[in-house]
Amino acid sequence: MFKTHCLCASVVLMTLILISTLASSLNLYAQAEELSGQGRHAESALKYEEYLKKKPVGSLVPAALMALSWEYLHIGYADGALKALHRLRTSGKHVRMMDLYLYTTGIANKKAGHYANAIRALENMIGEYPESRLVADAELYLAASLVGDKKYVEAMPLIKTLMEKGRAPVELLILRYEILKNMPMHLLM
Repeated sequence: MFKTHCLCASVVLMTLILISTLASSLNLYAQAEELSGQGRHAESALKYEEYLKKKPVGSLVPAALMALSWEYLHIGYADGALKALHRLRTSGKHVRMMDLYLYTTGIANKKAGHYANAIRALENMIGEYPESRLVADAELYLAASLVGDKKYVEAMPLIKTLMEKGRAPVELLILRYEILKNMPMHLLM
């Protein structure tokens, strides 16, 4: 009888510890979300990292990794964003939000100066998810990545199409100017 009570008490204690740990990690996630909403991206990134250290697996981990990558992009730490996205990809839990994953990967690679990787991710996103609400922005980032990679011939038709659609005219004019300024004359003819 004594052993049964000890076993029950032990199970209850373990359950309480588990519940306390879970509540603590959920609190960190909520704090990170709140800090992000306040525009305090560096602090939010730290809270997401702390949450992920406490809870490396679970249903909120993919969302936390995606949010962490965006927080890093907000503070200009593209390599950190790429690391968070890599963690997400290797977790195998990103399938439901693949368009967002590819879009974010493209932006992070562009900001890190890895234009070929950005082009690949953005072209995949646009090709595989043409109905995504992110396509319009992805096309603009793709055009900028093509210009960054000095693929002017490929960038020009995309820029022309986007201008005809009335998308981000100022940004597109800047990209067009970059092309005209840097493209060899024989290719302009």
